Amino acid sequence: MPSAESAWKLERDGDGVAWLTIDKPGTSTNVLSSSVLAELDALLVPLRQAVPRAVIILSAKKSGFVA
Repeated sequence: MPSAESAWKLERDGDGVAWLTIDKPGTSTNVLSSSVLAELDALLVPLRQAVPRAVIILSAKKSGFVA
């Protein structure tokens, strides 16, 4: 489960869509580091157990998606 300092937030809506938002704390851009990818891997476990209709990945940063 992601911590309060997690770069990822997972939400599911009533239509069965999973929304994964990346927002690395303390940075102006989201950088794909090994820790960010490990967090993503951990979030995929519940998605494999209860497969959503779709998964949408987006950035909370206005400056772009990832670097």
